[in-house]
Amino acid sequence: MNMITEWTQLSRQLPAYSGAVYTRWGRKSCGAQSKLIYRGQMTGPDHKSTGGGANFQCLPNDPEYDPQAISNVPHSKLRSVIYSYNGQNLFSTDIVQHQVPSTVCEADQRMTKLMIPAMN
Repeated sequence: MNMITEWTQLSRQLPAYSGAVYTRWGRKSCGAQSKLIYRGQMTGPDHKSTGGGANFQCLPNDPEYDPQAISNVPHSKLRSVIYSYNGQNLFSTDIVQHQVPSTVCEADQRMTKLMIPAMN
């Protein structure tokens, strides 16, 4: 099936379907009225790299690496976001220095737009 035919078929289904995609930072599950799209880890730009974005991303627990996408072009690196302790007891000590989970969820009856990092 070619892309145009596939797009035409999908676009005919759009009026019947709607849902809003959102990310729950620090959570491993979705709300009661939402369904799970994927679980992951909170990531952000490496503070030592230049050129990275400012937004956090929910990197899937099972990222797909494309060896053909590797190049010699300078790029910024992503690093895991971890819970840390700065003298104030904001978190229980059993999660300090652990990765922050994230969950991407969908709520029905909303408009949808989603970009999944590190996935083809």
